[in-house]
Amino acid sequence: MALVKILIFSFHVAAALAECVIHEEDHDYYNISDLGLAAFDNRAADVVDLVAGGCDVNYNATAKLYVMSYSINEYEYGDYADSYGEYGDDQYIIGGNTALHIAATEGNVATVAELLTVPGVMGRGRQGTQGI
Repeated sequence: MALVKILIFSFHVAAALAECVIHEEDHDYYNISDLGLAAFDNRAADVVDLVAGGCDVNYNATAKLYVMSYSINEYEYGDYADSYGEYGDDQYIIGGNTALHIAATEGNVATVAELLTVPGVMGRGRQGTQGI
C-alpha cells in the first residue's frame, strides 16, 4: 500500500511539473504563459527548463495592451486639438505573441538568443491588432 501511495504522489508531482501555467493578466499581457513571463523578465536560464516542463515555445495566444496617450502636454499651441479632436488615449491589443515576440519587444537579447536555440521555434505568428 505504501508503494502505491508513493507512486501516486510521484505521478502528481510529475504532472504538476509538466504543466505550463497560463496567466490571465500580467504586466499588460493577457493569457501569458510561464515561458512568456520568463521572456518578459529576461530569464534566459529558465527557457530550457520551462520548455522541458511543458511550455510550448510557439504558444501564441498572448496579447499585449498598448496605450497611446495623446496628452495636452505632448503638443504645443493646440496642434493636437486641430489635428485629432478631443484629448484622450487610444488602446490597442496586439495578439498572437509568442515568448520570442515578448522577449524581442522588451529588448531582452539574451532570452531571444536562448529561445532561438529551441528546436521548432517559429518567429512568426502575429494575428494583427484590434482597437478598443
